[in-house]
Amino acid sequence: MGLNLRVEGCDVEYENGYITFMQFRLALASKYDKEFGDIYKECMLYTGGTPITERRIKIGERWNEICNDDLDIFLNHSDCDGKMTPSECRKVYNVIKDWEMDFTYHNYPDVNIRFNMLENLKVMLKYSFEKRRILRFS
Repeated sequence: MGLNLRVEGCDVEYENGYITFMQFRLALASKYDKEFGDIYKECMLYTGGTPITERRIKIGERWNEICNDDLDIFLNHSDCDGKMTPSECRKVYNVIKDWEMDFTYHNYPDVNIRFNMLENLKVMLKYSFEKRRILRFS
């Protein structure tokens, strides 16, 4: 079981496990800003049973100071289902369009083929807003 990202009509898609997807989002957060990446990682590893401490409150305040609301659309999206509108895709694309990152993943059926997730994501986001199609998470 894993995550699929697809835009109807687009030749590029993402299909892999949830852990790989989380690692990719952690890498994106760090690419945006090292401190933000550290905060994002701590929030992703947070367990619901952990009490809210003064440190956690400060982390939340710092997140709000340095976050990018457009990138947050993708970073905070459900990793199991849902959608992103073409407008949301444009916002995320505009943040990452000039980024380069060597983050490869493999598709389950053919693990010998590797893909650059950032490049594939950029293609899907751009296709979504140019063709006015929804990016689906399933």
